[in-house]
Amino acid sequence: MKLNEPTSTYLVITEYGSLQKNSIARSCALVSGSVSKQEATAAYLENLPDKASIPMWQPNMYFPQWTSDHPELGYRKRLRFRDDGSIVLEVGMYPAAAAQMNTGMTKQ
Repeated sequence: MKLNEPTSTYLVITEYGSLQKNSIARSCALVSGSVSKQEATAAYLENLPDKASIPMWQPNMYFPQWTSDHPELGYRKRLRFRDDGSIVLEVGMYPAAAAQMNTGMTKQ
């Protein structure tokens, strides 16, 4: 869904089916070319149980991405800086947390 303000900003909500073990059941991502790296980093770090997230490294490659994965709390938070200057800030929910959220929504 494209948001009117700020421009060049999208909200992507995904619900996955046929889940594999330890996979994310649903996610919500903010994709924006209007959010600064400082604002995105502050939003990523907010309320994390551990503030020592480091960039992901693979042999001969660097991905400008930080991940804080907490299956015991039911979520994974990820921040990625894209080559076009935009950011992706994503929160993914594990199946148990997503099911609990669905149960809570139906009770209200």
